[in-house]
Amino acid sequence: MRKILLLAAMTIFVIAGIFAQTGLDTGRKKVVGKVSSKEHFAPQTKLNILSENFEGGALPATWTKIDGACGWLFGTDGSSASLTFPAHTTYAYANDDACNGDMADVWLISPSMDFTSITSAMLSFESAGKADILTIKASIDGGTTWVDVQVITDNNAVWTNEQVSLAAFDGQADVKIAFHYNDNATWGYGWAIDDVLVFVPENDDLAVIMVTPASLLAESNVYPTVKVKNIGANIQNIFDITVVINDGTSDVYTSTKNVTGAALASNTSIVYTMDDEWSNVPEDSYTITATVALVGDANPANNQMVINCSSVNGILAYAINGEGASFESVIVPTGSVSNIASFDVTNFPMAMEYANGTYYFIRNSPAELYTLDITDGSSVLVSAITGMTGTPTGLAYNWNTSTMYISFLDGTNLPHLGTIDLTTGVAAEIGVGTGMVIAIDFANDGTLYATTLDDLLVTIDITTGAVTTVGPLGMDINYGQDISFDMASGILYGIVYGTQIGLASFDLTTGAATILTPFTQQYACFAIPFEGGPYVTSVTPTNGATSTVIDAIVSANFNVDISAVDLSGITITPNPGSVVASIVDNVLTIAHDDFAYNTTYTATIPAGSISDGTDDLANDVVWSFTTMLDPVACNDPSDFIITSVTSF
Repeated sequence: MRKILLLAAMTIFVIAGIFAQTGLDTGRKKVVGKVSSKEHFAPQTKLNILSENFEGGALPATWTKIDGACGWLFGTDGSSASLTFPAHTTYAYANDDACNGDMADVWLISPSMDFTSITSAMLSFESAGKADILTIKASIDGGTTWVDVQVITDNNAVWTNEQVSLAAFDGQADVKIAFHYNDNATWGYGWAIDDVLVFVPENDDLAVIMVTPASLLAESNVYPTVKVKNIGANIQNIFDITVVINDGTSDVYTSTKNVTGAALASNTSIVYTMDDEWSNVPEDSYTITATVALVGDANPANNQMVINCSSVNGILAYAINGEGASFESVIVPTGSVSNIASFDVTNFPMAMEYANGTYYFIRNSPAELYTLDITDGSSVLVSAITGMTGTPTGLAYNWNTSTMYISFLDGTNLPHLGTIDLTTGVAAEIGVGTGMVIAIDFANDGTLYATTLDDLLVTIDITTGAVTTVGPLGMDINYGQDISFDMASGILYGIVYGTQIGLASFDLTTGAATILTPFTQQYACFAIPFEGGPYVTSVTPTNGATSTVIDAIVSANFNVDISAVDLSGITITPNPGSVVASIVDNVLTIAHDDFAYNTTYTATIPAGSISDGTDDLANDVVWSFTTMLDPVACNDPSDFIITSVTSF
């Protein structure tokens, strides 16, 4: 029922041109990812002004609240069917998912505080919010008038520490703060808070609040980064940052950065990139310890952070985390993710695509085309999208024709397909299909695939826009997400949200989706890069084939004519003998002796082994198949059909 209501709500908001921060149901495009890496620390204070942990299990005597259809409650379990708050002793919570009523104006208000002799007051609290408008407000006249102090970012209901400056109210005699919950007049989720503390910070206090990388490709190079936050009252200019990486046996990397002239103001943070590169990182698991050293630091307990890091084999892709409001790397197919930078999701990003060295993404309201810098998550507006109307939902680049395609949903939720000029943002409509197409991408052979909110994998005719069903995904994805084709392996990947959430692969013959790595947050956009050069359009025998004859031809068809660079690394495993690779035009054939019966073989064409005359093969091409049973041997009987049985 919620899906139906969602679609109706989406249509209304398309007409109104208003979308909320987090996706397709009035701005919520559900997607998934890693647990938030927001700052976790417990500030040491020299003066506590207000402290409340809600352990009384009821509205504290000096606090007040204003409720809508439902309001702020207190207890140890504020969860509901679609919203889970992790355990956190007793806390305050507003749960719109359970209420399903009007909670657009719900307040939890502190007692009055005297700031007449206060300098640089701060608010600290634990927050677990999801997909709604969460605002800290303040009043200096007893609650008659209020001003917004800070909007709290959704974090998929994971407990994180928030730090909010109240310095603007220093010197005031009657200061109140309020936790204001707004479900945006739609079906929302909720917000929980705990351990509220208003305090005057120490003069000198730096903390490490984030470290990268959490994952990286094996044998790659990376410069670790450390995010440092000034929790103290004084501006900080001089301090040291040290990163030590250990492989479980010994330290494999040590680097110290001497920071001068930082001008790091109170309650602000800066990401620092270490000067030394971590090079040719072997596939393994590591611990990364980052430490900030400040002379006179009043709280050494928050000066260090330790994270786990994995170096794995795969392909480095990128994604936008809609709930975490961050830009992140994703290693395919392991699903390892690592935060790169924060990302603005106010005008929600709907799809990302890679084309000729550039990442593009589209936002929904207004419809806009952007380029994306993967080094720091920054974006540049190319143009408003014109020529097509409705909600943009997908981008797909056809490498065979060097053309970018775009999909829209109109006010009746019909999918429109068009092409888009990447320099002007002008879209040219091709045609209209059926079903709520929400994510699109091209396969190596030029077939345009899409996922729909009807929980289907489909193909789209790029000349008419007509939609043809491949098959059911086998799960209620609830909200469609971005999909992206890995040109090297010929596998379609995507991020789904619903009964299962995570990085998935799709069977192009049945439509079935398989979760490879579960996620906990929503990813709005996802793109696997392709660096150009030759890529495989088909293999023989097909990947996963069974009953393959023992003298079967083993070959790979490429998109262009190819030439040999070094064919010596091309293999079939286990080795049947006499394995020799040869090339004719765009076909690479691997000769071999007869295979053994009932055996699984894997063929590998290594990256760099062939070229199209300009670029070498960018990634390994690997596929497997199984040979037939020995027709002479006494095999286990199967597939009996018994008929005409008579009883006597």
